[in-house]
Amino acid sequence: MQILPIKLVIVVLLAILSSLNSEKIQLFKNIKTNFSKLLIKAIAVAGCLGITIISFKYINKVNASFKTWKYALESYQYGDYESAIQEYESAYPQLKSNGEFLMNYGKALSLYKNDKKAVEILEQG
Repeated sequence: MQILPIKLVIVVLLAILSSLNSEKIQLFKNIKTNFSKLLIKAIAVAGCLGITIISFKYINKVNASFKTWKYALESYQYGDYESAIQEYESAYPQLKSNGEFLMNYGKALSLYKNDKKAVEILEQG
């Protein structure tokens, strides 16, 4: 899954933020006021918060795609290839680099007699 690396990045960014002080930043080394220290930490917190929000949006998209893939597999196993292909098509933008997903999608297309698109999908993996 791709969620673990995102969590690791968040943990590392929080660790860097906790060790942040103005003496480690060359740009503000000569400024010793409380305001500058506060400003630096506020900017760092805002940056981490922004990265976290963007990461959570991406995680939600990936999670939804994996759920859609699961539904597609269930439809495939019941022999409902048409709805399986519809589910695969909706998950495709997020999972187009996942070889196992492409293999499942290609097999469903092939069994639904859409061989040209199946070959196209399978060649990507």
